[in-house]
Amino acid sequence: MVDPYPGHLRRRLARQPDIPIPHLLAEIRALGYLGSANLLIRYLKQGRAEPDLVPPSPRRLVT
Repeated sequence: MVDPYPGHLRRRLARQPDIPIPHLLAEIRALGYLGSANLLIRYLKQGRAEPDLVPPSPRRLVT
């Protein structure tokens, strides 16, 4: 559910790395996110909103 918003999350975290989760949640909810705060927290802890320093593998691109 968070997958449509990585660009927004990356930009916000790049500008303000210590932004509180509730603020990020409110921002992506305004963009249409319907998921929970816990789902967003797990997504961020997995590092999925961090910028890709290495190009993704072909397998990752198709999954």
